[in-house]
Amino acid sequence: MSLNLALLLRESAKAHPEKTALAVGDSRLTYEAVDLYARRFARGLRTLGIERGQHVAPLVPNVPHFTIAYFGAHYRELRG
Repeated sequence: MSLNLALLLRESAKAHPEKTALAVGDSRLTYEAVDLYARRFARGLRTLGIERGQHVAPLVPNVPHFTIAYFGAHYRELRG
């Protein structure tokens, strides 16, 4: 069984929902928010027809959105 990083995010969101998970400048996102946005991203990928096991390459600069896309891809069990 391989480690799915989205499961670690989910557990962190359950254990520490209001704790800061991501900070960029003055902006902060909690574990709960990152988990919520990552799940929404995963649903969007599913809606687009992207199936588990497919390869993806997120073309996102080093911004908070990358983290959300990264965990969203893990929720869909995609390959990078």
